[in-house]
Amino acid sequence: MRLTRYGEPSSREIDALRQPPYCPVCGDDAPEYGDTCEIHDMTTTEHLQLIKAKCQELLAIWGNKRDHNPIYTATEGKRAEAGWRSTIAAIDGLEEMDDESHLYQFMESNILAAWPIELLQ
Repeated sequence: MRLTRYGEPSSREIDALRQPPYCPVCGDDAPEYGDTCEIHDMTTTEHLQLIKAKCQELLAIWGNKRDHNPIYTATEGKRAEAGWRSTIAAIDGLEEMDDESHLYQFMESNILAAWPIELLQ
């Protein structure tokens, strides 16, 4: 290791050892030290819209597979489809509600708990 005349590591040595900023939640790259990544930095509304988009994506994939493979019409597939459609309907319903109401907060917290960020990546 190269040292300065004061016995300290040189700035090149420090830069070589320095790790890039990372998200403390998931470990992905972050813009600055101590910040979270783009996914973990989103608002609740953005998180709900991402959940809705994921459900719509899964329904589209499901529709293509269902049309071409009879196995996908099994009970498990129908339950999954019902869950995605219910989630979309619940998020749409939240948009019409007063965000200060107890029911709104209850529904919002349960949707977010059922769809953590990891499921959306």
